[in-house]
Amino acid sequence: MKRIFLSLLLGSLIYYSGFKVSQASPTASQSKAAQTSPKQMQQHAVQALEKQIYSPTIGQGKVTKMVFAYPYALANWQRGERLEMATLVYTPQGWRVISLANRGWGGFDTFIKERNLPPDKAARMLDQIFPDWRKWEK
Repeated sequence: MKRIFLSLLLGSLIYYSGFKVSQASPTASQSKAAQTSPKQMQQHAVQALEKQIYSPTIGQGKVTKMVFAYPYALANWQRGERLEMATLVYTPQGWRVISLANRGWGGFDTFIKERNLPPDKAARMLDQIFPDWRKWEK
């Protein structure tokens, strides 16, 4: 009985004192991403990239593989004989392509600097899309 009374007293004090308990609000992009299934996220990323790799004179490029480390994605894409790698980032407006082509492997440090990627996420994605990349490190 004493516990019930103390619980009621404490609850009343908290209620009438105006003390509020709340959780941190997620950002707009986190909320939007949480409402989107992984399959939809991948479809949206592929669509964003396909818009960028179309050329009226050469035709449509084809996304051959895409991997994710939220909010980033790496994709292999091909047009004709040419194979390229694109980098995307998820923003509140949706997926945005931040790099579209390769200039050759300049090393991991160059890769993350040019694309502004966190090293852990870049390594995780590279391991999935280009497993032998460490062989080419200097």
